[in-house]
Amino acid sequence: MRTVLLSLIMILTVVTTATAQAWLTQQPFTAQVRYLKGEKVHTLSSTNQNHTENEDLSLSIGTVKQDGGQQLVAAITPYFNLIVLDVSITFDWQPDSVERVMVNGYQCWTNTQEFEKDAKLKSLSWLGRGFAQYYGDYNFIDYKPKKGIQHGWTYAYTRLPNGQMHLYASLDESEGFTQWRFDSNLGQLTMTKQLDGKLLLQNQNYEYINVLEMEGEDNAVFDEYAKQQLEVTNTTMQRLINRTMSSTATAQTGWTSWYNYYTKIDEGIILENLKAFSSRSIPIGMFQIDDGYQKSVGDWTTTNAKFPNGMKHIADSIHAAGYKAGIWLAPFICEKNSDIYRNHPDWLVKDDKGKPIAAGVNPGWSGKYYALDIYSPDVQHYLRGVFDTVLNVWGYDMVKLDFLFAASMVPQYRKSRGEMMTYGMMLLRSWVGPKWILGCGVPLGPSMNVVDYCRVSSDVYMKWEMKLLKAMHARERLSTWNTMTTNIARRHLGGRFLYNDPDVYVLREENNKLKPEQKHTMFFVNNLFGQLVFTSDNINNYSAETMGLYLSGFPLLPKREMAVTKRGDAYEATFAIGKRHYLAYINLSKKKQTWTLPAGEYFDPNTGQILSGGAVTVTPYTSICYYKLAGKGFQLLGGKGHIFPGSEVKDFLLTSEKNANIFYHAGAKQDETLYILLPPGFKGLHINNQPVETVTQNGYTLAIYRP
Repeated sequence: MRTVLLSLIMILTVVTTATAQAWLTQQPFTAQVRYLKGEKVHTLSSTNQNHTENEDLSLSIGTVKQDGGQQLVAAITPYFNLIVLDVSITFDWQPDSVERVMVNGYQCWTNTQEFEKDAKLKSLSWLGRGFAQYYGDYNFIDYKPKKGIQHGWTYAYTRLPNGQMHLYASLDESEGFTQWRFDSNLGQLTMTKQLDGKLLLQNQNYEYINVLEMEGEDNAVFDEYAKQQLEVTNTTMQRLINRTMSSTATAQTGWTSWYNYYTKIDEGIILENLKAFSSRSIPIGMFQIDDGYQKSVGDWTTTNAKFPNGMKHIADSIHAAGYKAGIWLAPFICEKNSDIYRNHPDWLVKDDKGKPIAAGVNPGWSGKYYALDIYSPDVQHYLRGVFDTVLNVWGYDMVKLDFLFAASMVPQYRKSRGEMMTYGMMLLRSWVGPKWILGCGVPLGPSMNVVDYCRVSSDVYMKWEMKLLKAMHARERLSTWNTMTTNIARRHLGGRFLYNDPDVYVLREENNKLKPEQKHTMFFVNNLFGQLVFTSDNINNYSAETMGLYLSGFPLLPKREMAVTKRGDAYEATFAIGKRHYLAYINLSKKKQTWTLPAGEYFDPNTGQILSGGAVTVTPYTSICYYKLAGKGFQLLGGKGHIFPGSEVKDFLLTSEKNANIFYHAGAKQDETLYILLPPGFKGLHINNQPVETVTQNGYTLAIYRP
């Protein structure tokens, strides 16, 4: 990309803002470009210089001061056509000044969390390479399995002792992926732009590092990151597909077929589950069909015999029930049994020997599946027609697009993986147009502000952990623990760059081996951190108790002022919904955890008690949510009608001296007991003109409203 900041980067701007961790440009650094000259790898490097050159190329580095941070940029100018491998800058880094390190995994399935500084990222074992190597960065990154070394992609941050974060974030992945590597042993932080043998043209200026560095409270930092990243993405989108992003997407609840029926769906199963929701007037937004309707993976418009009336009939039925219709595709791959594989071998990505490049292995299909060449005009023509059929003829509102990492399996045409992935995402946006995309199996950088919704974790498992894949160090493994840990770590993306899909929760009794407390915590975490909140359960099989828990998720309301403190596999979270503030404890570990309540008074909906100070013990795999009182005045405390107590109530108004009216959100559960705090001396409360019981406990007077 031609640099837009070249005039700014020729002078190094020193940022002098006081900080717990010094800015990168205040640290000694070494810059390096690796490139090919003939068959040999050459290097241009310099130390503590903002401009360096040799007879082949020049490298310029500089910063632009930002409010609360800085933007660091680097540009290359080749003096003749050059093939460049990567650009990196290694800074002195101060691990003693941070508490933890967060590195974003390669793609959305890759485990991501705030790591301890001495943690070790283990590479995939040899046993796992036969089937899991395709999904991560194992084949093109040196994992350096040593304590104190972590790497990630696009963005990273360190958690400071004062609770704030120091963010390092790439604003542009359209020319190559940006890797961050923290080494606590050497005290170094290295950012590398992976260019993978990209061809640079003579005397052109290429801006290959465009990084935002900020420090502050989580929400303020990510708000600014999202603002700047959107501007860059729209510029790239305008350049590649002549449009900018304008999404109509909103947070959604819904149902998807995968995690109960997998590929064993048919028309009867889909319509039975649809009726289960519509007959009960369950206020979900999206009803999504997953894998199992198509003839083969790759042959998307040929429906198999299990759907005799076709997929338009399914979409029409979903719309008649009052829901949006979603459907699953994997546009960048095909399986061996597909017509594409048999009839169009020229559409496949090939290795140096002319053999198709595998993108993964799935025994449920026909073994290995293969990457399509997204630069092929024939492939583009075919996929454009697929989306036209699915969206305009069949009438679906959202496409769940899976295994998208296949667009960048290997560098092609002297383009980098990041460039290929970005181009693939832009093609999808141009084909889908104003309808909605749920991205899955995709690197997050090229997805930001391009998709409407995006998976931000691995697939859930019907147990807490898949022990075999964990033993193989597969970071993209099916795992309920992995899913929730990564959802929490990537919470900052939701509602800023895209809407987070935390994968499904499971409440049903059948077809899983999760414990009741594990299912409840999965439900709680998804509702707290997700904006696309799905289940795959057949709700016809719910008990009355399970149905009550399920309905406590409605309505799905936006969270704000989110702050999370991590302690091993346990978390303390504070957040607000509207004017109401909450405190939650989430224990994902197999050991009980004890916290001390922070200052303030808290209502426990499970006991109907108001707590003030003292210890809170949370048993393994359990979550607890308290409402934080807004002083001692008249207020709704809540109950068990909503997973976040009191959130089912839209308005609670005192209409006279002794009467209050309660107004519920549409679709909210309205048959649970509510507790109301009464000011001292307040007696004889009526709600909706009906007298209510009052009790006194620990000096508080509570009204108890039972609808």
